[in-house]
Amino acid sequence: MTSENRVKLIDLQPGEKARLAFMSPEVELRLFGFGLFPGTEIQLLQRFPSYIIRCEQTEIALETSVASQIQVESRQSK
Repeated sequence: MTSENRVKLIDLQPGEKARLAFMSPEVELRLFGFGLFPGTEIQLLQRFPSYIIRCEQTEIALETSVASQIQVESRQSK
């Protein structure tokens, strides 16, 4: 069984998938240009030295200061 939990992107572990839920206004402006909107499914690939997320076939590197302003709906097994 799965449940949805809203967490910060920086709290995900590499390999976890989630849906974008909320971004601060300044982050929204940056990510909308990449086609990333609330509801978009992403996967966190790595956390260091920068956060790398995958959306479909696109990989995007995010600074920690940006990643910390993104909330996602994480689906984790219990």
